[in-house]
Amino acid sequence: MRTEWDPADPNSPRVKDLGSWAVEEHDRRAHEGLKFVKAVSAESMIKAAVTYRLVIVAQGPDGEDAKYKAEVFVNDEISYRDLRSFSPVPN
Repeated sequence: MRTEWDPADPNSPRVKDLGSWAVEEHDRRAHEGLKFVKAVSAESMIKAAVTYRLVIVAQGPDGEDAKYKAEVFVNDEISYRDLRSFSPVPN
């Protein structure tokens, strides 16, 4: 079983979808008013399912963009996604 991270295209539809979902899921939990802007970088690790580590840009309610790190676990066989972590990237 693999245990290493592989680069993923941050402009791919899959990564954009997961980035947008991660921001929406975080905002559902934290009520910060964030809106997905774009993915900046992405990595994936394939085991029984796929875990993605994303760096994304989201816009706050003040209109300012900021970078965030998100880790998303995905199992397409059972249509399951889990936001494992979501945090600001220090400047």
